[in-house]
Amino acid sequence: MINYKYYKDGVKLSKKDIVIMILSAIIGSTIMLVAIDNIYGFLIGTLIITVLNFFVLLNKERDEEYNKL
Repeated sequence: MINYKYYKDGVKLSKKDIVIMILSAIIGSTIMLVAIDNIYGFLIGTLIITVLNFFVLLNKERDEEYNKL
């Protein structure tokens, strides 16, 4: 399910990538739950999840481009 069709063809997530994505979800969710009364805490938690997942996929894209050279 993690290596799904939403990603570019040939992009396979390693166990390390999956662990980082899961940890980002746990950290971001924890921040959102701890700061449930504060909208900024909710937004920061969401931002952490989004940014870390973005960087995992960006590194995959860079690795793929590097391997083509």
